[in-house]
Amino acid sequence: MGKFQKIIFIFCLAILAVSLSGCISVKDSSKTPKGYIGVFKSEDNAVTWKLKGSLLNTQGKVIPLVNVSVNRLILDPSDNNTVYLASEQGWYYSNDAGNSWMKSKFFENDNIADIAIDYQDKCTLYITVGANLSKSTDCGRTFTTIYNDSRAIKITDIETDRYAGNQNLVYFANSGGELRKSENFGGTWTLIRGSGNAIKQILLNAEDTRNIYLLIEKAGIAKSIDGGVTWSDTDKKTESINKDGAKLYKNFKNARLMVQDLSASNAFIYVSDYGLLRTIDGAQTWKPINLVTTVGGKNIYSLAVDPTNGNLIYYGTDSTVYKSADGGSTWSTQKAPNVGYVNFLLVDPKNTKNIYLGAKKIPEK
Repeated sequence: MGKFQKIIFIFCLAILAVSLSGCISVKDSSKTPKGYIGVFKSEDNAVTWKLKGSLLNTQGKVIPLVNVSVNRLILDPSDNNTVYLASEQGWYYSNDAGNSWMKSKFFENDNIADIAIDYQDKCTLYITVGANLSKSTDCGRTFTTIYNDSRAIKITDIETDRYAGNQNLVYFANSGGELRKSENFGGTWTLIRGSGNAIKQILLNAEDTRNIYLLIEKAGIAKSIDGGVTWSDTDKKTESINKDGAKLYKNFKNARLMVQDLSASNAFIYVSDYGLLRTIDGAQTWKPINLVTTVGGKNIYSLAVDPTNGNLIYYGTDSTVYKSADGGSTWSTQKAPNVGYVNFLLVDPKNTKNIYLGAKKIPEK
C-alpha cells in the first residue's frame, strides 16, 4: 500500500469512528455533563452499569434508545425477561431483559405515568395516559378505553391483585386524591376513597392484598386492612400512622415513595422528606435508617430492596446511586451512570444481581 493510499485509509477510518460515535451523541453544555437519560442495567448488584439503548424500529433497523425520560420500569410478573418502560415519550417493551426494545404505536408521543400487568395473564395490560385508562388483552396489539375522565386530573398509579382468586381486582389512583376499584377487570369502577390531596402511590401488601397502603401528597400514609372499606387516617378506632410518625420524625407526611421488603413479614421502607424509615409491623411503628446525605429524603427519587435479602438496599438521587449491604448501617456511593436523576430502580426478583435504572430529565426551571 502506497503512502497516499495509507493516508486515505486512515482518513476513512477516522470518518467511520466519528460517524459511529455520533449515533448516540447528545448536546453538551456547561450545565449538562456528557451522558444520557434512558434505561441502564447492572448485572453485578450495582457495581457496573450499561446503557440499554438498542431500539428496533418498524423497519427492523437498530437505532439508539437515548434521551427517553423514564417514569417507571415494570417487569412482567410471570416472565422476568419481559420489561415495560413507561416514559414521557410513549411506552416501550423488551422481551430479552432490556437488551433490545420496541416502541408501541399506541400512545407513542404521550406521557405514560404507569403500566400494570395481570399477574395471571401476561397479555392483559393496563396503561394510563393523563386522566384516561386503557386496557389490552392481546399483549398490546390493540387497546380499549376502560375509564375516561374529562376533569383536569391525572391517573398516578395502577395496581393489579397478584392472587389468582383476585385476578379480577384492579385499582387506580389520581391526582385528585381518589382511589377507584374494579371487581371485573376494569369493566366498571367504584370510588372507594374520595377527594383530597394527590395520591402518589398504591401499594398492595404481597402477603395479604386486602392490606392497601396509599402515599398521599403532604399527608403521609393511609392504610386499609379490609380492601379499602375503612382507612387508618379516617377511622378513629385505628391507630393513626401519620400522627405517631409526625411526632417523632420531621417532614414525615411529605411522602415520596414506599417499597416492601419481601424477605420479611409486614416489612416496608418509606421515603419522606425526613429520609428513610423502616417498619416491621405493617406501619404501626418506625425506625430511621441512617443516611450519608444530610438533606434527608428531599433528593431521594428512587428506592429498591433485594426481595431475597432485606439488608441489600439501593436508592438513587439526582447524581448518585447509594447501596447498603447491612440494612442501612453503612453505605457505598457511586456516581450515577446517567445525566438527569435516578428516577426508578428495579431489582429482578428471579435474578437479584440484575438491577434496572431509569433516568429522567431534570425539569427546566
